[in-house]
Amino acid sequence: MALLLTDLATEKPVKPLNRPTPGTERTEDGSRVLVAVLAPVTPGWVVVPVSATRPCVVNRTNITAVQAILPNDVLVLGQKDFQVQEATAPGEEPEVELAPDRCEVLGRVHGREVARTTAARPLIIGTAPDCGLVLPENSGLHPYHAVLAHYANRWHLFVLTGEGVIPLGAEKPIYSVPLVRNESVWLSQVELTVVYEEVDPLDLAYGTAPTSVQTHAKADTEDLTHETEAGSEGVESSHSDSSSPGHWRAMSVNAKRGNSLHLRGLGICQWLQSEHTRVPPLARPSRITAKAFSLKRQEPTGSVEELDRFSTQLQAAPWDPDLLFALAQCLRRLGMSDSSRWVLKELYRQNPSDPVIAESLAVLAWEQSRDPLRPEEMRAADLKRSYKYITLACRLRPSDTRLAEIQRAIGSDMTLRVIGHSGSTASRSDTEG
Repeated sequence: MALLLTDLATEKPVKPLNRPTPGTERTEDGSRVLVAVLAPVTPGWVVVPVSATRPCVVNRTNITAVQAILPNDVLVLGQKDFQVQEATAPGEEPEVELAPDRCEVLGRVHGREVARTTAARPLIIGTAPDCGLVLPENSGLHPYHAVLAHYANRWHLFVLTGEGVIPLGAEKPIYSVPLVRNESVWLSQVELTVVYEEVDPLDLAYGTAPTSVQTHAKADTEDLTHETEAGSEGVESSHSDSSSPGHWRAMSVNAKRGNSLHLRGLGICQWLQSEHTRVPPLARPSRITAKAFSLKRQEPTGSVEELDRFSTQLQAAPWDPDLLFALAQCLRRLGMSDSSRWVLKELYRQNPSDPVIAESLAVLAWEQSRDPLRPEEMRAADLKRSYKYITLACRLRPSDTRLAEIQRAIGSDMTLRVIGHSGSTASRSDTEG
């Protein structure tokens, strides 16, 4: 991986950069202040603005969020101007769960918490008093040791100095690290952990919706060509850049083109996402009165009239728990499992302590994990998601033996999947050898 820059003042090339590098500016008293960080994020490089008072400029535009940089871009960092000649970071993009743009950051030394803060913008980590997360002088960190930043729906740690981070099972340190919630990394003596609520890809799936359910119901089918049912006939898929929200829309929404019921259901979900962004959840929602999703797969049923009733009722009560749950059941019957799961996730966001919602999410995700038409990586994620929610349901109803049996069955599926993949890997290795 390399970032090649030219100093525009001297027209001379800068030494190639291979790891996160701070961009500083000299102050009036002769000290230096951190303005930005240049860092590799496969497959390219980004610039991370970290100063609230000193501008970071890309192509004559002040930037306030992490931005990818490309050849011929002009960067202004401190008092120097640079032109990008090359910006490549080879390697495979890590499969890390999606993260929201806000997280809690904890620093521990020898198991004792010494610092905690909330990150909603690039966060400087170190011992300097102006850092966002200030660690003790005896922690082994430098004044400006690392920067935490949200980019492409993940939290990344960029280590600017020291020994980097050595992941579990690795031999060499790395300096650009995608972080996973509740999993710690070590900076010298400091154990660093980020905490956030899981983001389901479907949370980003429906994009900007029109203001009317009824209007969107008649949308041209071609407007939804990037939203296809995985495994269905006539599948079309978009391969957008993974750093853009459009990538997740293209990869996450299920709807069969030419199926008027699917397009109608998709329109309702799209409108709901827009409405739920505008209208906050109920402060004290009631629990679901219906039974959780049945383990038995249901035959596809549904009608335009049924969906029209949901359209009308949701406009009056977009967060009504029983109404949303009934919609999720309807979408499941229509074969729109992802859309059904998204509606359940909205219910979970409103009331994460409802056991019916948790159990239904587990059942639906388990059903998806056994669908041979879904891509293998999606099925693996479905199974993990199913186990997460059935475990939550068991905690909410600890005396429910039926839930415990379902949890054991899902756990067995997870074990068999791991064994199956291990066997496949071994067989390939034997053949290749």
